[in-house]
Amino acid sequence: MSLNKPYLLNIETSTDVCSVGLSHGDVIESIIEDSNTRAHASVITVYIQDLLREAGLKTSDLDGIVLSEGPGSYTSLRVGMSVAKGLCFGLGIPLISINTLEALALAALKQFPDSDLICPMIDARRMEVYAALYDSKMECLIDNQPLILEDSTFDSYLQKGRKIILCGNGAEKTKSLFKGKNIHYGAFKTGASNLVESGYVRYMNKNFADLAYFSPNYIKSPNITQAKKKLL
Repeated sequence: MSLNKPYLLNIETSTDVCSVGLSHGDVIESIIEDSNTRAHASVITVYIQDLLREAGLKTSDLDGIVLSEGPGSYTSLRVGMSVAKGLCFGLGIPLISINTLEALALAALKQFPDSDLICPMIDARRMEVYAALYDSKMECLIDNQPLILEDSTFDSYLQKGRKIILCGNGAEKTKSLFKGKNIHYGAFKTGASNLVESGYVRYMNKNFADLAYFSPNYIKSPNITQAKKKLL
């Protein structure tokens, strides 16, 4: 650790974005990511090596690993978990897990600080997403769950004049569905930079995941197709 600020490796593989970032304290120093790859397993270790080499660091200089835990792609999440666990076990450093939807919501809140509600969404299939609902204080009102989107999904909130921000790659496909409604859009892409602030706080508070038992937040197994609509 340098000057009491930890070097943390941030890993995001919950979607088709493969993103790794190096943070020093609560500041992102460098990031490497590819937004168009499904071959996370073949590139992530290369990205990590390149990131550390460019920073003049070795893996032994890392103080912890921050991992986007999902929900998201089953296969991609397992890639990120395997790499993160391997580094943590090998280096004897802690694992910090951050919920992907929470990280997206925090990024959207920074972009739209006057929002009433933030609904981060991870694309599942067709008009299904994994979603959560947060208020302007980042209190989780509705926890992670599968949701099938309909044009009336947010009507009860809109009728009360609430300003709703949708974000994440699941929100991208809703623009035509909610066209003409008072719904705004934050960033669509996941990324390692979204993990830095929460990861640093959890590191300093020693809020670590249990390496032996940690598993990604899949929400449901990949062979389960029935979604539950509970958001409203």
